[in-house]
Order: sequence, then C-alpha cells, then structure tokens
Amino acid sequence: MSSFPVMLFLITLLLPSMLTEGRVLTQLQKESIISADH
Repeated sequence: MSSFPVMLFLITLLLPSMLTEGRVLTQLQKESIISADH
C-alpha cells in the first residue's frame, strides 16, 4: 500500500516534464522546418 502514493508522486513529477519536452521538440522541429524553407 505504501508504494501506491510513491507511484502517484513520481507520475505527477514526470508527466509535466514529459509534456514540456514534447512541446520543446515540436517547437524545434517547426523552427528547423522554417529555417530549411529559408
């Protein structure tokens, strides 16, 4: 039972970082496409 709160804590810590990393990756891809067009 004690491992369940720990899992929730880790998930709440990891999810925002994963989301921000995904946003940064998409922004980098858009920038690379724009620079390639120019």
